[in-house]
Amino acid sequence: MSGKLAFRCKCYVFECLGCGMLAYSERSDAVICSAACRLTAHRNGSKKKQRALAGFLDILPALIRRTGAMFELIPELEAEVLSGKRKIDDDEVRHGVWAAYWKRVEQAAGIER
Repeated sequence: MSGKLAFRCKCYVFECLGCGMLAYSERSDAVICSAACRLTAHRNGSKKKQRALAGFLDILPALIRRTGAMFELIPELEAEVLSGKRKIDDDEVRHGVWAAYWKRVEQAAGIER
């Protein structure tokens, strides 16, 4: 291996609609990290608001949540994505977000490489 992470499956990092924390899923349409957050998002109306915004923008709600995660983890990509030079679903961007997410997880756990 040439120092790059090996990706065996597609994993998507997103901001949870219920708790606002970063999470990941193999599902490209994931917006909620747990059953508790699903209930929270439903009760506080954020699920309904997210669907309305996504409908207005003509995109999937999950894309909004993944974009938020990308902007948080790799803020330097924001200008390129907003200008259309890069897309959230490009493998290179997705892998970069995944790597930045796990780096943050390792830092929080006190794991050094």
